[in-house]
Amino acid sequence: NILGYDNSAASYETKQSYGYDALYQITSATGTSTKPYGINDYGAPTTRASPATRSGRPGTGLPSTVYPRASSCPADRRPFRAYTGPMKTIRPAHMSDLPYLYRICHDTAADGRGAESLVRDRAMVGHFFVAPYLFHPDGQAFVLTADGLPVGYVAGAANSISFYQWLEADWLPEVRALYATVGEPQSDFETWMLATIRGRPKAPEFLAAWPGHLHINIDAAHRGDGFGRRLFEAWRTKLWARGVPGFHLGVSSGNRTVRNFYESLGLQIIREEPGVVWMAQDNPQMPIRGSTG
Repeated sequence: NILGYDNSAASYETKQSYGYDALYQITSATGTSTKPYGINDYGAPTTRASPATRSGRPGTGLPSTVYPRASSCPADRRPFRAYTGPMKTIRPAHMSDLPYLYRICHDTAADGRGAESLVRDRAMVGHFFVAPYLFHPDGQAFVLTADGLPVGYVAGAANSISFYQWLEADWLPEVRALYATVGEPQSDFETWMLATIRGRPKAPEFLAAWPGHLHINIDAAHRGDGFGRRLFEAWRTKLWARGVPGFHLGVSSGNRTVRNFYESLGLQIIREEPGVVWMAQDNPQMPIRGSTG
């Protein structure tokens, strides 16, 4: 024990009895590592108990007034709860990430849910919506990792026109060969995926104004903690640094949660079509559209 007290049963009993179930910030600590020292009733200073007067909480060696129950403290004076989840990082994607990215793409394909019952091949969605961006010279992708393993990604291209031309010429022929003899689609989703793979990529006419595009997916267990926003911002920051005037993306018209997420990041709706809402954002570092200066 770095604080000079042995890890006795009494110490653990104290932690359990007084309900301290999180790691608290310590400035000048003594006793067990989950208790702050030097504050009496979370306000008045106290003094260290001498060895002759250590008759307070069992196992702490400090007066009982030092450690009141957390439930008795004013809400704004309680110790903070430290983050105890996995260590998360954001970094550029690497080819070695591909098995994980295929898995994430499949597990989030149906409006954030898995596509297990919708497609016969778990790699089908990833063949179109994530893998090409790691191979295309103009592609850029970042991954979110938890304890070192990818749990999310953002992948896109700065120039959608050149990306779609490369996709049609160099990537899709091999992918189409994989599904040349598949039987009857087992779902509407698989029908749409096969049509997307077999059809020529269609470039929207608004690409001149917003030439970049992206896809972002995160495992359900790792959403809601702010890392999705950071992942998106890492991709966007790199895009702006390259001087791209803007980017776009498509959102399922029924997925209001994702739509709200992008709106909070500054994207605006530029078009609504059956089943999809197109959103876009201008590069704030570029001249305002229509400006002659």
